[in-house]
Amino acid sequence: MVRENLQILLELYYRPAHALSSILDRGSVLFAILAAILTNVVLGLALASGTSHATLPPDLPAAISQQPVGDSGYPQLPSVNPARRLVQPYFFSPLSGVTVLVPVALFFVPAGVIIVALWDGLGGVGVVLRRDYMPMLACALMTWTAAYAPVALLAAFATGAGSWPPEAALAAVAAGQLAFLAFSIGSIRTVMGTNWGHAVGAAIGAAIAMGFGQIAYSAVGNFSYIFASPFVLFYGYMLLQQDIRSLTGGLSSRQGLRRHLEASTLNPRDSDAHYQIGLIYQQRRNYPEAIARFEKAVEIEPTETDAHYQLGRIAREQKRFADARKHFAAALAVDPNHTSGEVWRDLGATDFELGNLEQALAELEKYTDRRSYDSEGLYFLGMTLKSMNRPSDAREAFERAVEAAKTAPSHLRRRASKWGGAARTELRTLPKS
Repeated sequence: MVRENLQILLELYYRPAHALSSILDRGSVLFAILAAILTNVVLGLALASGTSHATLPPDLPAAISQQPVGDSGYPQLPSVNPARRLVQPYFFSPLSGVTVLVPVALFFVPAGVIIVALWDGLGGVGVVLRRDYMPMLACALMTWTAAYAPVALLAAFATGAGSWPPEAALAAVAAGQLAFLAFSIGSIRTVMGTNWGHAVGAAIGAAIAMGFGQIAYSAVGNFSYIFASPFVLFYGYMLLQQDIRSLTGGLSSRQGLRRHLEASTLNPRDSDAHYQIGLIYQQRRNYPEAIARFEKAVEIEPTETDAHYQLGRIAREQKRFADARKHFAAALAVDPNHTSGEVWRDLGATDFELGNLEQALAELEKYTDRRSYDSEGLYFLGMTLKSMNRPSDAREAFERAVEAAKTAPSHLRRRASKWGGAARTELRTLPKS
C-alpha cells in the first residue's frame, strides 16, 4: 500500500489528472495524513533552524543591554521581523506538523465541497458533504504533500548552507500555498465533476475560508490542548459518531464499488461493467479513461446504446462533432427513444454545429414536439432558425426557452437557467417584431 501511494504521489507531478483519479480508486487517507504531517515537520525544522539566527542577535543578553531604555525603565527588546510572525504560528511550534493541517480539514475541504454543491445544484449540501468530504480530504492532503515537499527539501538544503532571512521563509511558504491551490483546482474538478471555471472559483473561495479558519484557529490555539484529553475525545466521538462515520464512508464506498466493477470486467462478455467504470471516469472528467471504457463496452456489445450516447456527449464537449454525430446516430438506430428522446436533441445540436441546418431543424422539432419544456432543445432550435434567417420563428423558440427555464423543477432549474440565459441574450440580437 505504501509503495502504491508513493507512486501516486510522484505521479501528481507529471500526470496530475490520472493521479487524482487514482487517489479516489486506491488512495489511503492514513498515508495522506502521515505524508502531509512528515512534510510539515521537515519544513518546520528547516525554517526554524534557518531563520533563528537571522532574526535575533547571537549574543542576546548583550544585545538587550545595549537597547535604549523605554518609559517603563526597562530595555526595549529587539523587534521580531514581521515576516517571521506570519510564518511562525504554523511552522515553528512542536505540533505544527499537525496543527497546520487543521484549517485544511475543517475549513478548506468543506468549503470547496459546499461551494460546488450550491453552484452546480448537486442537491442537499449535507448529502453531498457526507459523500464527498473524505475523497476531497484525501486529495487535499496528498496534493498538500506534493506542493510542500519540494519546498521542504529546498528549505533543508538552504539551511545546511547557512541562515536565510525570514522573508525567504515567507516566500517559501507562499510558494507552497500557491502550488497547493493549483493542485486543489484539479482536485475539486475530479472529485466533484465540475468544470474548470467552477473549480477555480471554488478553490479560491475555499482558500479564503481557510484563511479565516487559520485566524480563528490561532485565536483559540491556546485552548486546543483540551481536545487531547481522552475523556473529551471519547465523549466527543460518542456524541458525533454517526456524523463521523457518514463523513468517512465516502471514500471507502467509492473504492469498494470500483473494485467490484473491476472484478466484473474479468468476464469477457460483460459490457455493463466497462460502461459503469466509464461513467465514473466521465464524472471525474477523466475523458481518456472514460472513452477507453465506453469503447470497450461497444466492442463487446455493438448495440450498447448507453455507451454510444456517452461517447457522443464526450465528443460533443470536446468539439469533435463528426464523431459525436456518429455515436448519436448509432444510439438512435438501436433505440429512437433512448434517454427519453434526449438523443434527438443532442443529434440536432450536433448537426447545427456541423452546419447541417435542415437536418438539425427536423431533429430538434421532433424533440421539442415531444418535450416542449426543455430549455436546451428550444435554445438550439432557436439558433437553427436564426441561422436559417427566420427571425420571427427564432424569437418564438427563444421565448419558449426562457419560459421553460423559469418553470423548470427545482432540481433542474440551475441547469435550465444556463440555456434560459443564453436564449435571453439571443433575443436581444433579434429585430423586434
